[in-house]
Amino acid sequence: APSAAPGEPADLLITDLDNRATPFIRYAIEDLGTFAGHRCPCGRPWTLLATVDGRAFDLVVTSDGRAVSGTFFTIALRIVEDAVAQFQVIQDRREHLRVVVVPGPRWSEDASRRIGQRLRDHLGAMEITIETVAEIPPLPSGKRRFVVSEIAPRAVDPTER
Repeated sequence: APSAAPGEPADLLITDLDNRATPFIRYAIEDLGTFAGHRCPCGRPWTLLATVDGRAFDLVVTSDGRAVSGTFFTIALRIVEDAVAQFQVIQDRREHLRVVVVPGPRWSEDASRRIGQRLRDHLGAMEITIETVAEIPPLPSGKRRFVVSEIAPRAVDPTER
């Protein structure tokens, strides 16, 4: 049974007994998810996973203790079509975000202002710095992280959520 209430983000653990060489039992994969408040209609007795909210290290923790997933930023930075080619949100302090943007063809001061306002409206009393760059270097794997948290992944007290 899940340790969190339905709809409340919780650490996801996996168990893989199919791997005979190294079975994983309650392996912490550093992902967060939310559980549905009901069981599967097929009759299986297990709790359903409602959402996978992202990596535990890739969440922004607001100054009032809310955890915000990277999905929010992907949507919020599309407020002006074609303004942002790439982005990365970096939380370097609990009360501060750096939003690094590779400008798209419709980038402008107005687009920057609108994006900043959208973020402030949702995140509350956080300082937000938007900076433009020519490139956001990928990780050695070739992937780019949309959200990078440089603060402790558990900087939020679970009772605050």
